[in-house]
Amino acid sequence: CADTVLSCGAHFDPASSELTNVHGELIAKLDAAAIGAALRIPELDNAIVVSRDQAQTLFDQDSDKYKARVAKSWLKNPKKGASHLTKTLFRADFNEELSDFIILLAR
Repeated sequence: CADTVLSCGAHFDPASSELTNVHGELIAKLDAAAIGAALRIPELDNAIVVSRDQAQTLFDQDSDKYKARVAKSWLKNPKKGASHLTKTLFRADFNEELSDFIILLAR
């Protein structure tokens, strides 16, 4: 589905790249390419931002095509916004527990 509820209670809409809190207020507009540029990760230039479930589905379909970058749950302090997200980005394996995570997939 296009609008996915992350386990932290936030809504992420891949179509608009907007992350909203439980009250529908905009937390951040997530631009995967901008995050990749800020982190100097070239393979994120054409990345997409998806939820954990969407990422798992895409990864299952074509694991060679996608590389996962996972952002730790930063919604406990949403005022820090996207800048905090870029600082907490790290590599992860799909075998790890990914609840509360937003995933950047390089395509």
